[in-house]
Amino acid sequence: MNGMAGNKKILIVDDQEINRIILKNILVRESFEILEAGDGADALEQLAVHGEAIALLLLDIVMSPVDGYEVMKKMASEGLIGKIPVVVITADETQECQNRVCVMGAAKFIHKPFSPAEVRAIVDGILRDGADDGL
Repeated sequence: MNGMAGNKKILIVDDQEINRIILKNILVRESFEILEAGDGADALEQLAVHGEAIALLLLDIVMSPVDGYEVMKKMASEGLIGKIPVVVITADETQECQNRVCVMGAAKFIHKPFSPAEVRAIVDGILRDGADDGL
């Protein structure tokens, strides 16, 4: 990812602080500007403030009180799904979850636990290509 990052903003949304720390540590070496949200409501606030300046959203699904599905629904209603790539990172490995986020417009789906190399490769691919090549 060298030379690609610039000051691109990545919003990490997870209700588990340790997961946000791990993801931040994976990506901070790439010189991204990392924004964090501890739940879906906080994510929606960050999206309202930063909007399309966010280059990528790493989104957990299972959160309370506002889950990742609700974040994606709100993004879709505001026309942001096609403009801000969403990578869903979740421990929910069911096909139903993967199908649902795919239909909702997720660019990629990563299962927890994940490897740093997997996260870097997906982030690199999305930000380099600027395109959604599917789940």
